[in-house]
Amino acid sequence: MELPPDFKWQYASGLEQIPVTISHNGVGVARISQRVDTLRWQVTLNYHHDHQKQTVRPCENQWTGRAGMEQWVIRHQDRLRQEVAAILAAKEAGKIKDRRPDS
Repeated sequence: MELPPDFKWQYASGLEQIPVTISHNGVGVARISQRVDTLRWQVTLNYHHDHQKQTVRPCENQWTGRAGMEQWVIRHQDRLRQEVAAILAAKEAGKIKDRRPDS
């Protein structure tokens, strides 16, 4: 699968060996991570929303999780573009603060 051209794999902190977040205009919409307690992989969908609106799904392994994330983004790309645009507009208007500690 190939992501739409305006969605990109990105590193979350720069400490990862491979990118773990799919972003649109710099806003993460999905992320894969490995649990510390069980070492199992999981994806967080709707990563751009607060915790209550996010969906966490277990993965068989990192590679099936990454493929599933790409499929999900392709299916939901129109909604994701609209939601990210609304987030960026709200940040621009000063209605919400950036989550990054350096902002």
